[in-house]
Amino acid sequence: RTSRDQQRFASLVERVEWESQHELAHPLIAWCWSPGLTTHQLSVEAVRRAALQLVVMEDAFDPNDTSTMREAWDEYIARGRPKKRAAWKPRYLADLMKMAAPGGEPKIRGKGLTLPGPIAPLLDLKLKDLTPKVLRAWSVKEGERGVAQAARAIQVVSGLLRWCGTEDAYDGLVDPLAARDQKVQSALPSSSGARRTDALEEGQLAAWFAGIEQLRNRTAAAYLQGLLLTGARREELAALKWSDVDFRWKKLTIDDKVGDTRTLPLTSYLASLHHHLPRLRDNLYVFASPSAKAGRIADPRSALQIDRIAFLPR
Repeated sequence: RTSRDQQRFASLVERVEWESQHELAHPLIAWCWSPGLTTHQLSVEAVRRAALQLVVMEDAFDPNDTSTMREAWDEYIARGRPKKRAAWKPRYLADLMKMAAPGGEPKIRGKGLTLPGPIAPLLDLKLKDLTPKVLRAWSVKEGERGVAQAARAIQVVSGLLRWCGTEDAYDGLVDPLAARDQKVQSALPSSSGARRTDALEEGQLAAWFAGIEQLRNRTAAAYLQGLLLTGARREELAALKWSDVDFRWKKLTIDDKVGDTRTLPLTSYLASLHHHLPRLRDNLYVFASPSAKAGRIADPRSALQIDRIAFLPR
């Protein structure tokens, strides 16, 4: 060793001895001696091993590193990808971007401004500060806004941290399993109290279909019936294109929210609804809307005309 290395080693030995006297020993060197031993009872080899461990620790840790989650997030969005896939699916990527959105934008529907996404409060934190304790406090607060949203956000953050653990640039700066810590998982409120109670009951189906038949907007009527008959999510069915409808083999191909596709049966009744829908020029969507920015149905609630069609008890 050079004289500089010897000086550094000696200073680290002094640090180990001082911390042991003041009961401030770092967990990484605590294994070097048994509880109750005084500094003078430490073997030379034990102190040497502790000091060498500190050398490794200090070489791997840069106290001046200011890498933030935002920097890692941008890299994750640009270069990360789901398992066994070459890139993010467009809809899944849009979901990720929405979760990290800063908010403050005019709402597409309704008045006011959008709220920040659930991940946005973490983006300006340093990676080394993303500890289970910090993530727990964050998840508790987000859980107050929505249990399902908070649980989904934790899954996304967990994916990001695990990805950081595989990248040399972030190696040693973050705990890849911090979001999976029991402290974080146990902080999520139970979803049992958040179950919806406004589901359509079997005895209400006849009244529901009768009310739908009163809608002047036939595209909205077909769309609402399609949601009920297929069980698809609202955005999944709204994005259905004519190329996804196979009238010959009676099936629908739908892009789901996790970046994959699934096939649903096309019943004769549902097929008849689709056959009667207008096909607009240069519009690929089944549930097309010439007045909508996206070219397809966005929010069918306005078509329900609740004040005029009170076919269900409130």
